[in-house]
Amino acid sequence: MTTTPALQHVDLGEGVHALAFGEAGPPVVLVHGLDGSAANWVTLARHLAGSHRVLAIDLPGFGRSPLGRHRSAMTAHADLVARCTRGWTDEPVALAGNSMGGVVAALVAARHPDLVHRVTLVASALPRAGEGRIDATIVPAWLALWLPGAGTAVAGSRNATPPRQRVEQLLDLCVAPGADVPHDAFAEMVDVAAQRDRRDHVRAWGRSARSLWGWLARRGAFHDAVDQIRADGVLLTGAVDPIIPASSATAFARRHQGWQHVDLPGVGHVPPLEAPLATATAVVGTAP
Repeated sequence: MTTTPALQHVDLGEGVHALAFGEAGPPVVLVHGLDGSAANWVTLARHLAGSHRVLAIDLPGFGRSPLGRHRSAMTAHADLVARCTRGWTDEPVALAGNSMGGVVAALVAARHPDLVHRVTLVASALPRAGEGRIDATIVPAWLALWLPGAGTAVAGSRNATPPRQRVEQLLDLCVAPGADVPHDAFAEMVDVAAQRDRRDHVRAWGRSARSLWGWLARRGAFHDAVDQIRADGVLLTGAVDPIIPASSATAFARRHQGWQHVDLPGVGHVPPLEAPLATATAVVGTAP
């Protein structure tokens, strides 16, 4: 009889919450995207828990981590992830970030090279390239990246809806049509949405979105940061991602030819939910 690996709620200090899985093996650290949380990684982490120790972090103002006095700039998120990782393990980690978390993960690997031996950008936010179309249904969310204050309005509107509906709406924006989101991750996402501080989340969402846009707009700065990474690099994309144009992923792969590019057919913007086993394999470099 197979047992489902249990998740543990962990206090990492500085008011930072995380979910931990597994008791032995190489360490893996996971970073969620904008409007996401550690809950997005639950199913993937359970695939890895038999062979790895896994830590999925809630960034300040997201999930179960209060914003407090934390800054929401991408570099502040990256340095906090680095501090939390050092407090959790003294071994170099396999680091992965989804969407906004991909930018955070890249900055962690660039700014703290001793900390990371492998970094995977999972349907990562990337500087826009080419003329790829964006699904019109996600335009309201993208406003946060263009107009100061719009992020606060969009997040505030979402937080006014019931938790389950809020999660369903978010998934409708991000995943491929017909995607089967795992029940364990979905249930954890709804629980997080029901418990988090709405005002806290609105502030963190808007501020993080504006900082993220700053990094994506300054293409040279983003690519220069990636060029500083000495860890093994993997770009994991969803072939039907409605948010990140394929042209942006192609431009990244062309610019950073030392990186492995894995494209998952039929997968959208949240591979940890849509293809958790394939994503886990990319994150650690071997099948769990």
